[in-house]
Amino acid sequence: MTAIHYATVVFIVLAGAVLLAAAVLTVIRLSKGPSSLDRIIASDVMVGIVIAGLAIEAAVNHHATTYPVMVVLSLVGFAGAVGMARFVGDRDVDVVRTSSTKTEERGKKG
Repeated sequence: MTAIHYATVVFIVLAGAVLLAAAVLTVIRLSKGPSSLDRIIASDVMVGIVIAGLAIEAAVNHHATTYPVMVVLSLVGFAGAVGMARFVGDRDVDVVRTSSTKTEERGKKG
């Protein structure tokens, strides 16, 4: 085993271990997230972890067949994150509008 091959194996094992730790922490955030926004961000991070895992698998097996899958996953993750951010943003704007209207009504009564 050459030094380059040994370094490559060590790097791949370390990358897999880091991805595994990140996945465990992300699942914890998914389950305990105090708000829906935390869960949305955690699910987006999980998509990124899956993409990184597929990249490691492609590097280990020396093939490029998973690249289209990685591209599609990244686009789906991006579209999902943007869609949920717009949904949460619209909901927060409605809450602000409702609370400011109530404040104005209180001012008129008093």
